[in-house]
Amino acid sequence: MSRSAEDGPRIEDLGEEEVIKPCLGCGTLADPLEPCPACGRAPPDDRLGDVVGGRYQIEALLGAGGMGRVYRAVHLELGEPVAVKFLLAEFTAKPEMRARFRREAVVLAKLRHPGIVSVLDYGEHRGELFLVMELLRGFSLASQVLAGGLTMPVSRALGVIDQILQVMESAHAAGVVHRDLKPENVMLLDAGDRTDRVKVLDFGIAGLVGDSGRVEKLTKTGSVRGTPQYMSPEQCLGQNIGPASDVYAVGIILYELLLGAPPFVGRSVAEIFSQQMFVPMPTFAECAPPREVPAGVEALLARALSKRPEQRPTVQEFRDGLALCLRGADA
Repeated sequence: MSRSAEDGPRIEDLGEEEVIKPCLGCGTLADPLEPCPACGRAPPDDRLGDVVGGRYQIEALLGAGGMGRVYRAVHLELGEPVAVKFLLAEFTAKPEMRARFRREAVVLAKLRHPGIVSVLDYGEHRGELFLVMELLRGFSLASQVLAGGLTMPVSRALGVIDQILQVMESAHAAGVVHRDLKPENVMLLDAGDRTDRVKVLDFGIAGLVGDSGRVEKLTKTGSVRGTPQYMSPEQCLGQNIGPASDVYAVGIILYELLLGAPPFVGRSVAEIFSQQMFVPMPTFAECAPPREVPAGVEALLARALSKRPEQRPTVQEFRDGLALCLRGADA
């Protein structure tokens, strides 16, 4: 079973246009955030060496995503390395994108958990919004553990998932729903002791639960944000979502860790959405090669991937069920 989700369709930044510009070295049209595919010339970056907020000096580019670029920087007075995230220049003038970027800062400041990246500062530099966070050393679940359709030992997979669920338990208790859980947004820290320590990243489209119990979100009702392979049926429909959607996404991640690919893949967003909404989770026996797991794991996963949110376990029930499975009991 191959990991086709990695190359599959995404709508995590639906409606945002990709910018292609000529390379300054050879003129080949290329992504301005990546080295030229023809000559290898690195794109110019006038942020390197810059001092942001009067105290963070930019040292190197760490990576770029759909909304922003992340740099390694150092606090000039303390000498402490940090990560500085900038909203991409083409989005700075868009009110919704600025609001999403600020939402991430607000959510991270609201949450305090060892499994959530800490926000240290937020501001504007030369008209660009920036967010200062703790610098993490490690690798994403997607880029390392799941590369090439590899699977993870069952005990390790359940341990990683339990840590993700601990983070979600804390976030939900604070009234925050992540809404974009996926292997790319889970980092395993390089702790040096062969023990997994999980950090959950990217709360850029997180929702805040208001007094009514409904999630306050920036997008209009009926609009869709997320990554199709990890979206709950209600999220595919653009409906109001809650903690049960995060449970669904964690279930998808666990399925992928155990079997090497998510349960629902396709050649188009519409095809994946249709499966998320109407097709039952493929059984372990339907997948190749077959995988032996503790009794009850498959049944617990089937509950987590129920099409109806009210039929899914809570985060605490999910954690309790996994613990029972590890002890050999039937969850």
